[in-house]
Amino acid sequence: MTANGHLCAAGRRVIPILAFILLVPAWVQAAEMTVSEAIHHDTSAPLRDMAVATEAAAPGGDREVPIREREDYGRFPDLAQPDGGLQVQSLRAEGLAPTPAPLLSVEGLSNDDNEAVVGGRIVPPDISGDIGLDGSGNRIYIQAINLIWGVYDAVTGALIHGPFPGNSFWQGFGGYCEFHNDGDPIVLYDDHAGRWFFSQFSVDEGMQCVAVSATGDPLGAYHRYSFLLTPNGNNDYPKLGVWDDGTTGSSGQSAYTFTLRDFGGDGGPFSVSAGVLQRDAILAGLPAKRIKFINPCTGTDCIEGQLPPHMDGPQAPAGTCPTFWTAVDAAYDDSPHASDGYRNHTLCADWNTTSNSTYTEGPLVAAGSNFDRFLGNGFSDCIDPVGGGGEVLDCLAAFTMYRAQYRWFGSHASVVLNTTVDAGGDRAGVRWAEVRSADGDSGWALHQDGTYAPADGRDRWMGSIGQDQSGNIALGYGVTGSDLLPSVAYTSRTAGDAAGTMTGGEVICHEGTGVQVASFNRWGDYSSMSLDPTDDCTFWYSQEYYETTGSFDFTTRICSFKLAGCGEVETCTTDGDCDDGLFCNGAESCSDGICQAGTAPTDDDGVGCTASVCNEATDSFDHVADDSLCDNGLFCDGAETCDPEDDCQAGAPPVVDDGVDCTIDSCDEVNDVVVNSPDDAYCDDGSFCTGEEFCSPVNGCEAGPTCVEGCDEEADVCIGCGDGVCDPGEDCVSCPEDCISGPLPGASCGNGLCEAGDEENAENCAADCAGYLKGKPSGRFSCGFGDRYGPDGCGDSSCTSGSFACTEEPLPVDEFCCGDAFCEGDENNSSCALDCG
Repeated sequence: MTANGHLCAAGRRVIPILAFILLVPAWVQAAEMTVSEAIHHDTSAPLRDMAVATEAAAPGGDREVPIREREDYGRFPDLAQPDGGLQVQSLRAEGLAPTPAPLLSVEGLSNDDNEAVVGGRIVPPDISGDIGLDGSGNRIYIQAINLIWGVYDAVTGALIHGPFPGNSFWQGFGGYCEFHNDGDPIVLYDDHAGRWFFSQFSVDEGMQCVAVSATGDPLGAYHRYSFLLTPNGNNDYPKLGVWDDGTTGSSGQSAYTFTLRDFGGDGGPFSVSAGVLQRDAILAGLPAKRIKFINPCTGTDCIEGQLPPHMDGPQAPAGTCPTFWTAVDAAYDDSPHASDGYRNHTLCADWNTTSNSTYTEGPLVAAGSNFDRFLGNGFSDCIDPVGGGGEVLDCLAAFTMYRAQYRWFGSHASVVLNTTVDAGGDRAGVRWAEVRSADGDSGWALHQDGTYAPADGRDRWMGSIGQDQSGNIALGYGVTGSDLLPSVAYTSRTAGDAAGTMTGGEVICHEGTGVQVASFNRWGDYSSMSLDPTDDCTFWYSQEYYETTGSFDFTTRICSFKLAGCGEVETCTTDGDCDDGLFCNGAESCSDGICQAGTAPTDDDGVGCTASVCNEATDSFDHVADDSLCDNGLFCDGAETCDPEDDCQAGAPPVVDDGVDCTIDSCDEVNDVVVNSPDDAYCDDGSFCTGEEFCSPVNGCEAGPTCVEGCDEEADVCIGCGDGVCDPGEDCVSCPEDCISGPLPGASCGNGLCEAGDEENAENCAADCAGYLKGKPSGRFSCGFGDRYGPDGCGDSSCTSGSFACTEEPLPVDEFCCGDAFCEGDENNSSCALDCG
């Protein structure tokens, strides 16, 4: 571990998920666009010809980089509602196609491999993988984890190359990409180009390292790039995808898409960014640009966990812009929307004139039913593998989980998403959704969604989802319960099954036989579902598990499977033979003996602030009012609302007049508050001896204290003891009312003792006093008589455990005195000129 925290060869490290914070709606404040070229690029020698170091270095100790969480995530727990889309059955219904058994199930990379290759262990694994072809047309699967990668034979499952260090692509490249092996890896197969794409970050430098194979050979030459994505900040949790609209040159939308959680840099303390890398230039090994839109977080909006689209199957129509996705829980997430749903932002790049590029938020795609992200403490420490005695595991419920898969079907585009949610009783389930667009980049509408959480007491979390060429959907995830140690599983549905359900049943690809202990609760961060481009039907899934109980000892699994009937053409004689009975799919037709998909119906009620949601139950559209579409972003003219018949309605401006004559009444647009500022000058009668009048924001003008013994109006001074000034000749004995300045505080924050008797608590002195002030109210406590979260004095065992000490006895209080020749306490030149003048 180097001085700046990078793991070079030895030592264990925990990859952090950095803090949550907040975002401004696109229609209120436009995201800031930045453009730059790659800092450096070149084309390497073939990777097989470079001396890739694989020898083990001297082992080092475990290291942790803790998770940084914002304090106000999940701000409205009292508004949380139970999940309305639960699927409670786990077995398939009679007559429906079952989820298939694995075609292949093999052990992937592990922390033992990390120890052998880079000389240290790390958590979490950050699993990424994809299936594609090598330079000779052989099917291979490449898996990458922190901090290594390897190549597997897709037929036998054997590891045929590697594992290699994660930064091996950049040998001889120079700079941070060569010498830092920070991780957060992404590996993708660019189907239409036939190339392999690798990326990882150099996080402290805000640098993204990219390597794209010059041919299909994963051990051949690479076009290598370093992009400064977050100048003067950290580019945390980068997610990337492939976007291909079939065009080339500056007029097309060909790109590698990305999202980031930025800490520092141009977006302030925290922001979420979406952007694109110039794919055509990178594929050719030429100088390449990046376009990035920065969404600074605010107290009203944060697009936390946003994902870039990744394309499987056919190319999108020419000119189609990529759309970025985020699942939002209105009670949990900082969102301008009043309902749960799926936010979408479309980024259109102009590579010729980059200033013409745009990033626009579309209407919220309302969820079919409410979902609840208040799981555990809302982010980490959510999953309890009670059957094996392991530590509680992270769930990352605040994130939409990688990937957001895009597929063009000819008649419409489909995107599938998933996120971890509370299925009831702090038990994790997976909310999944399919959204559709007729033209591929606008008019997005919900096709179906639901929460997979069979009623068996088990947790399911950290999912990844995909869709094959026939519209079948597969969902992979981790699963654990009192009867099952953390294991690798998946479920499925066919295109014709009832909307919103995973009807195929659950398959355990590999059952875990151990649990994680003493690993800082870190688990997964993401898993990976991908589609085999050679048949566009076979799913490949990578996930974490433990073979034996231990610390920093994870293993990964690679599973493949294919749903029956994928790719088969349905024959017909009449349109009725093709009808799937679903109104929202449109009317299917028979053409030349082959069933053709219908065109999804559309509807426009002419009201700009409503969303038209297809209702399969009524074969019609519901028009859902969305007040956020009317919001002009101005607090001082009131909250605009949506009338489902008369469109947007003006809001009622807030009342600023408080009825008090001496306050200055105004509306503060910057901080979204009404301000009633007391104006003491309004109350001043100009006389010193009547006291200093002041403005009370409740009672109006009030008289100030007057001199006790006498008053000199001409000199504007009080005369004698009691005038509030410790005059020459007075002291703390002869005139204590003027000369005793106040008590020296007994409590001292930072001295390692929680002084409850002197009003220290976990809220005003977290350094000394233990407490848990986040998450659901029932789980909060505060040592030291905190006044908001279950005041507890020193009674809770956590108040005196570990490094904490606590006392409820007040410490001795000393008085300090004006006139003792010491300027102390709150004394200053104005209050005690004798000591401080």
